[in-house]
Amino acid sequence: MKVKGCPGLVKGYAILASAVSLLVAGVAVGQENSPETGQTRISLEEKHSNWTAVCETNGEIEACGILYVVTDSKEGFQIARISIVPTPSDSEFAARAIVHTPLGSNLRRGVGLRVDGRKATTHGFEFCLADGCVARIGLAQSRVNEMARGRMMRMILYYGDRVNEPLNYDISLIGFTSAIKAISNR
Repeated sequence: MKVKGCPGLVKGYAILASAVSLLVAGVAVGQENSPETGQTRISLEEKHSNWTAVCETNGEIEACGILYVVTDSKEGFQIARISIVPTPSDSEFAARAIVHTPLGSNLRRGVGLRVDGRKATTHGFEFCLADGCVARIGLAQSRVNEMARGRMMRMILYYGDRVNEPLNYDISLIGFTSAIKAISNR
């Protein structure tokens, strides 16, 4: 599965971050904002099984990505979220994953990702915000293909000083391919 960037991606990367934040925060999306004010609007919000394809437009620039929200299976509250955005064609990566985990995540251990039981890759956090810590992960085309063919990705987190007790969260990859296709066809 080839990831194809959306027009205006380089300039629009920050636009998508706000769109994803709006979706995750539960803010009403899809409403039209006035072009005169320079505000952005959601131009696409499609559910693809467990993934959501999102595009946001600011004037003529459109930025797109896909989103998965990791929820606690018992309580139903949000634990983490993963956004995947295509990168410009001259980038060394096909896409970038932005993993947002709760405060208290062990920064030294990072976040691990494992598709269908294969070897996990570990990625360091870049920074923390008031609502959690962020890892930005470059995804080679082979990794995107692995996810497109996969059924389940496991996110491995360590919380606080529990460095020997990983928390494992399963992320269904059902809908991943169709969500990628939805944003690639724009």
